[in-house]
Amino acid sequence: FFAGIRMSEMLRLDWSSIDLLEHFIRLPAAITKTRQTRNIDISTTLEKWLAPYSGSTGKVVPLSPDSLRKKTSS
Repeated sequence: FFAGIRMSEMLRLDWSSIDLLEHFIRLPAAITKTRQTRNIDISTTLEKWLAPYSGSTGKVVPLSPDSLRKKTSS
């Protein structure tokens, strides 16, 4: 959300890839569709959304694709 990250990438993204101090998200090649590392700038809006979670660990979205689909279709 606010970053242009594919849903499949977001579901595999870990908090360790998000650098709020440097204002970027590093998508490792292992989780991208093209198998190339991508760096994404964090917009001001996205930074405000992520700020309360600063220091979090683990998966950014701790849901399976199926449970996410069910939540968004309700």
